[in-house]
Amino acid sequence: MSDRTGYVRVASKANVPEDSGLCVTFEGHQVALFNVEGEIFAIANICPHQGAPLAEGLQEDGIVECPLHGWLFDVRTGHALNGTKPVAVYAVDVKGEDVFLRKDGA
Repeated sequence: MSDRTGYVRVASKANVPEDSGLCVTFEGHQVALFNVEGEIFAIANICPHQGAPLAEGLQEDGIVECPLHGWLFDVRTGHALNGTKPVAVYAVDVKGEDVFLRKDGA
């Protein structure tokens, strides 16, 4: 469902927990949404190490820990804190309780 040009609604803000993530499918990709002190961030859900789902990792202060081997990623930037590859970051916009991600090329 699209409400605005270039953005697609993917979730309700109330469904994004504060200590872990919510996995959504967006343009054929798994995306992990995270709630950091009320602000929503989105990164690729797949850890570049061995493909573990980052949405299942614990998140604290904007850092998510991969549930498989404990690799750490900043959910705001996608930056890997362990020297591994970063993960993709998606543009997020929240309007009321609706969470939107920007489409490619928008």
